[in-house]
Amino acid sequence: MALIELSHVVGGYGGAPILNGIDMAIERSDIGVIVGPNGAGKSTTLKAIFGLLKVTGGGIVFDGEEVANSLPDKLVPRGLSFVPQEKNVFTSMSVEENLEMGAFTRRDEFSDTMAWVYDMFPALKEKRRQPAGELSGGQRQMVAMGRALMSKPKLLMLDEPSAGLSPRYVIEIFETIVRVNKEGVGILMVEQNARQALAFASKGFVLANGQNRFTGTGAELIADPEVAKSFLGAEDFMTEFVFFLNQVLVSGAVLGSIYALGAIGITLIFGILRFAHFAHSELMTSGAFIAFLLALWFSSMGVSLPIPTGFVVLPIAMALAAALALGIDKGFYAPLRKRGRGRLRC
Repeated sequence: MALIELSHVVGGYGGAPILNGIDMAIERSDIGVIVGPNGAGKSTTLKAIFGLLKVTGGGIVFDGEEVANSLPDKLVPRGLSFVPQEKNVFTSMSVEENLEMGAFTRRDEFSDTMAWVYDMFPALKEKRRQPAGELSGGQRQMVAMGRALMSKPKLLMLDEPSAGLSPRYVIEIFETIVRVNKEGVGILMVEQNARQALAFASKGFVLANGQNRFTGTGAELIADPEVAKSFLGAEDFMTEFVFFLNQVLVSGAVLGSIYALGAIGITLIFGILRFAHFAHSELMTSGAFIAFLLALWFSSMGVSLPIPTGFVVLPIAMALAAALALGIDKGFYAPLRKRGRGRLRC
């Protein structure tokens, strides 16, 4: 028997329904991913399950019980948790207080669950006394997921868990979702990064106009030419490409090496194009050093960017190296100019 099963669900916010006969079912061992264009009814499906909007037709069976139109305070004790896309943490409360709020329906000791959540999200343990509002976007998402897990759910529903996060945190969130599922928690999520999410999904649902267009395993949907053409187009390809670049660029020594080589190359280009009439070793070293420091700073601060850090760090390093080059060439740094031996002229 499926952990949750939706049969011909119809519903919305009043007026014309947004959901027009949704069907889906997942087991506790499944990671179910809902994808589709904007307005397809993806987030509305999760809200319908969680009792946040009225279901006017069909049925929703969770863990063997009909739960359509049940209120959230009745669903959470039954083992259903939901993490909305926005406003999903109490910003003025500490990380640990947020997690404790997730256990408000429990009457038993939950310290073991707290330890389990901290094991899932080590960064949260280090920041457990810090207000959640001071965390980065990726860390706030971890807090929201951790709070939902504190109720010991059978099914965890996530609405766009990667929205607005840097590739670094997106990868980390996806990896954690897989770990949580392996611990025995079913996952049903809506996700904008369709290819990445379907790559690890055991069940995939493509919605359009409030109805199922395609259903299958994640691998089957990715391989389906019609799904790829209609729903996994250029935007998702670019997202996948960005993920690939990020995984390469953020790998320790490779990060510094790529940035350093880039800075040295830009220094030489400036020299050849007469933007700076020299190729001092000092300039090349300083350009590489600037790039490397910027890379370390972005990484240590956990800056959330929608593109790989390298795309931001390299242009900044180029601009700083160019400023240094022009300054030396114009005589602003006389000591360095005097020490220069290899002045390149075109």
